[in-house]
Amino acid sequence: MKPQNAHSKAISATEAARILGVRRTTLYTYVSRGWLQSLPGRNRRERRYLRSEVEALRDRAEAGKGHKAVATRAIGWGHPVIDTAISAFTPDGPAYRGVLARDLIPRGFDATCAHLWGLPALPRAHAPWQPAPAHPTPIPRLAAVVAQVGLEPPTSPAAFLRRCALSLVPPDRARAATTSPTIAGIVALALDAPVEPIDAALVWCADHGLNASTFAARVAASTGAALPAVVGAGLAALSGPGHGTASVAVQAFLHDVATECTDGWGPELATREVVSRLHAAGLAPPSLGHPLYPGGDPRGTDLLARARALAGGRFVGVVADTLASLGSPPPDLDFGLVALCRALTLPDHAPPTLFAIGRMAGWIAHMHEERSRGQLIRPRSRYIGPPIR
Repeated sequence: MKPQNAHSKAISATEAARILGVRRTTLYTYVSRGWLQSLPGRNRRERRYLRSEVEALRDRAEAGKGHKAVATRAIGWGHPVIDTAISAFTPDGPAYRGVLARDLIPRGFDATCAHLWGLPALPRAHAPWQPAPAHPTPIPRLAAVVAQVGLEPPTSPAAFLRRCALSLVPPDRARAATTSPTIAGIVALALDAPVEPIDAALVWCADHGLNASTFAARVAASTGAALPAVVGAGLAALSGPGHGTASVAVQAFLHDVATECTDGWGPELATREVVSRLHAAGLAPPSLGHPLYPGGDPRGTDLLARARALAGGRFVGVVADTLASLGSPPPDLDFGLVALCRALTLPDHAPPTLFAIGRMAGWIAHMHEERSRGQLIRPRSRYIGPPIR
C-alpha cells in the first residue's frame, strides 16, 4: 500500500477533540448533528475521524474569533479569499456559472467549456496532431506539450485545449482524432474508450472552486502570464499526490483488495481485510469523504454509479458497498474516476488524464476572470523565525 496523504489521515477521538478544543462528549454531539463523520476504529467501541474534516470544522468555529485566526488558516480549506462568478458548491455538486454540473453533462464537455468561458458555443478550432514526449505518466507529458505551445504564436483557448488532448492520442488513431468534432471525442480516442462516460467525467472535472491548481493558475494569470504559462502553473500543482494524482492511492488500494481476492476471498472479505490493516496503521481508505460535501460528493457518486452500470463494474461496486457497510464516507471524485476507468478497463494513467484535461477548462475560465480584476495576487506573510539581528 502506498503512503496516504494527510488529507485522508484518520485520527482518534482524543486527537479530534484536542484539535477542536472540546470534550469527547461534545465531539459525539457534532457527529449526531451531521457536522462530522466517524469511521470504525480498531474495535467496536473506538471511532476515528478524518483530520481534514475536523480541521475544517475548527476553522468554521474560529470564523467569529477575529481576522487573525481566520486569515491564519484561510489558506488551508479555510474561508473564501477570492470572489468568483465561475463555480459554487451545492449539495448536488458544483455549479458552473449558476448551472449545476450534472445538468451540463447531457450537453457535453465542449458546451461546458463554452459555458465556463462565457461563450454561446465553443468555436471550431484546428490543431495539429503532435505526439507528446514519452513519459509513463500523463501530467508531465501534458506539461511538456504546454511548454512547447508557449514557444509558438498565441492560440485560442479552444485550439489550445484541443492541441493538449490530441497530444495524448497514439499515432494509429491520430487521423480519426484530428477530425473528431469534440474534445471529449479526442480524449475517448486517446484512451480507446466510449465517448459518453468520458464526456461525463470531463464535465465533473472541469472546475471546483479555488483548489490548489486553480489557485496556482490564478496567481500566474494575475501577473499577466500567457495561456500556456497559466495552464503550466496549474499542471505543476495538479501533479502532486494530494491533488490531481490522488487516484494513484485509490488504484493501490483496489490493487491490494484484488490481490487478497486471489487468495480465495471475494471482494467483500478482501476489502474488510485491507481496511482493517489500514485502520491498524492509523489510516483510512483513500478518497472517501470530502470536506465540502458532508452528505457525500455527488461527483464521486455519479461516476461510481456509471461504473456499476458497466459490465466490468461489479468489483468496484462490491468494494464500495463494503466500505459503506463499514461506516466509511462516500467516495469523492478521485475514487469515482478510478472506479469508472477500472470498469472500462482503461490504463492506470486514465484517471489523472481525465482530471487534467477537464480541469484545464476551469483554469482558462479563471484566467479570464483574474485578468479582468487587474490586481496582482500577493498575500502577505508573517515572519515567525528567529529574532533578526
